[in-house]
Amino acid sequence: MLNDPRPENAEAPDPNEVVTVPGSDVSMPRSDINIDDGPPDWHPDGHPPMPELVARGGGEGVVACGYCHLPNGQGKPENAGLAGQPFQYLVQQMEDFRSGLRKTSEPRMGPPAFMMRIG
Repeated sequence: MLNDPRPENAEAPDPNEVVTVPGSDVSMPRSDINIDDGPPDWHPDGHPPMPELVARGGGEGVVACGYCHLPNGQGKPENAGLAGQPFQYLVQQMEDFRSGLRKTSEPRMGPPAFMMRIG
């Protein structure tokens, strides 16, 4: 089971433990996998270099786009794929979120609030 919940009072994973994922030659310490540093790129040869905003975010309160939309831009089931979208389309979506023209189906979720901070 992926992300099997730890039993109560279980020790936290060792942050220095080196982790991998199936199908990737990349390995990294568990401590490198956190929202503040952007998404882990398990398949760096599978996509062009990420822009800084996608890879690392845009400063305080602006989470890396790749954290939700993945480093390759394909997204996950719960969010949109961005790969192949024209730059101006993406800019327009961010402007529409900020102005209120575009809404989210779940306003309590953090990611739509993150997108409104991009600017």
